[in-house]
Amino acid sequence: MNWPQINLHMYRIKIVLLLSIIYCSFALNGQADSTGTDLEFEDSLVVYNHYAVKSIAMYTLAYMKSHCDDSKCIPKEQTGIKKLSDYLEDVNKYDLDSVSAILTAYEWNNTKVQFFQKLKFKFDNKVELNIAFFEISDDFDKIPTLIDLRNDLIEDYKDELKKLNSINSSVRNEHVDVQATASSDVPAPKSFKREESRRPKEVRESKLNINSAYLYILLFGLILGLFTCLFIYRLRGASMLEGKNAKDIPLFFGLIHEIDEIQKALIVAKQSTSSNNQQNQIEVLKKENGTFKEEIQQLEKENKDLKHELERLSVKQDTPSNASFGNTEGNTSFKPRIRKSLYFSMPSENGTFHVDHKFLENDGSRYYRIDFEESSSKGDIYFLNGERDLRAINRKSKVLLPVCSILDEVSNPSNISFIEKGTVVLENDKWVIDPENKIKIKLN
Repeated sequence: MNWPQINLHMYRIKIVLLLSIIYCSFALNGQADSTGTDLEFEDSLVVYNHYAVKSIAMYTLAYMKSHCDDSKCIPKEQTGIKKLSDYLEDVNKYDLDSVSAILTAYEWNNTKVQFFQKLKFKFDNKVELNIAFFEISDDFDKIPTLIDLRNDLIEDYKDELKKLNSINSSVRNEHVDVQATASSDVPAPKSFKREESRRPKEVRESKLNINSAYLYILLFGLILGLFTCLFIYRLRGASMLEGKNAKDIPLFFGLIHEIDEIQKALIVAKQSTSSNNQQNQIEVLKKENGTFKEEIQQLEKENKDLKHELERLSVKQDTPSNASFGNTEGNTSFKPRIRKSLYFSMPSENGTFHVDHKFLENDGSRYYRIDFEESSSKGDIYFLNGERDLRAINRKSKVLLPVCSILDEVSNPSNISFIEKGTVVLENDKWVIDPENKIKIKLN
């Protein structure tokens, strides 16, 4: 009796691929189950530290958003809100030093001092995470968005404490049951409770390590097998497949053959494309070279014309007398006057600028510029208006009034118009505003 021939090679490949896919699915599911759990805490102090730091970061961000809703914020402050929001979404563990750095970098220094650092002080002193923890001042405590966020954070903290107490209670009950069944003459180990509470975490870590090891071994075997098949194909596959129809070619070698053909076609296409690109670049460079040559010839011609014009206009003249120029060669004390500029942020309350607070360049955050001659103790002072005008208006008593005279002011102004410069005098390392010659501005 003639039995039909079975292509065992093809069936072996299908079975191996099927088993590999099934095993990968189980390994990945096991790893996902072991790593996809929620945060677990060992004791109440760890719970407090996590939720206190999280509360400070989230509460600070909520205040910044509320502050910008109530008053206009400059673009740099709005960028700081976005940076802090993105940071809190990307990290699982909150870092107060990173939050503090963002506040400093994006002009939120007042919020850092009056809001953030007060909450951090309570955290450092381990104040209980309740309503009293969030109390700062009446202005802050009455903001509706902060009240809702505060209540949610406190509830989350309490829920996590309940979960931890429930786990500890179940561990204690198991410990009592073991002691009841054991002999009364044999004392229980002192470290029993600690080991029992730590055992689930160790078991999970052990399962994770085993699943990871199996997965790595499987992937290594698949990669090794793939390279082995490719090596065999390179040695025997090409000659084995010559003269055969597509239906007679074994499945796996057929796939490798197709991949090899596609790879060859891609290499040829890439080489052709590269050749065309190089040819195009050569043509472009030739055109640019011709253009440059024409420009060089034109410039040389213009240069010759200028030389001829200079020779034509060149006339010998008597050298001017030293007296007409003040005898500059003999007068070594003659020095040109050099004017310098210094930039300052804010004046003091009495309208002075200390030289130690100067800046040699304006990065966009300075309000005033003083121009003076190098050897002079008098100078001119100017107001530098720009994107920070609204901030200066909101802090008018500190930024503007000590050195400026406001000629006109509308209701709810948003920008500042510079009208006339003022005068300052250098006295004991301080530039002092002349009360009779203050800067004149208008608030529009």
